[in-house]
Amino acid sequence: MKKRITKLFLALFALVMSVNLAMAQCPPITNLRATVNSDYSVTLNWTNPPPSSWEDATTHLEYIFYVGTTNVGSLDLTNGTITTYTISNTHFTLGNIYRLGVRLYQWSETSYYYPCIADTIFTTTDRLNFSKK
Repeated sequence: MKKRITKLFLALFALVMSVNLAMAQCPPITNLRATVNSDYSVTLNWTNPPPSSWEDATTHLEYIFYVGTTNVGSLDLTNGTITTYTISNTHFTLGNIYRLGVRLYQWSETSYYYPCIADTIFTTTDRLNFSKK
């Protein structure tokens, strides 16, 4: 029984490794900027990589948004791209500086796999000083 479990574990490990190795690196977004809004939400703006650099032109794009390492939202687009996203003020507190990130995935509707994934790109906010607004 122990040998079967070991073989099963090794086969699963090999499968996971082959999936990870098969996933290509997407080009990341660039020029990420954060703007604190009057309602204390934060709007992110960026530049997308050119479509010609994507792994597969038939894939969908998925954007994942982070405050630090916490996923605070995502958008899955069937057609087109976005270059802006606003993070609600519920994710921020007075007097702090935040590290905000955007990650771009591509996924294929026909095979439901991720042909590539980009690095998460981060920027920081200014200190959120609500008393000066």
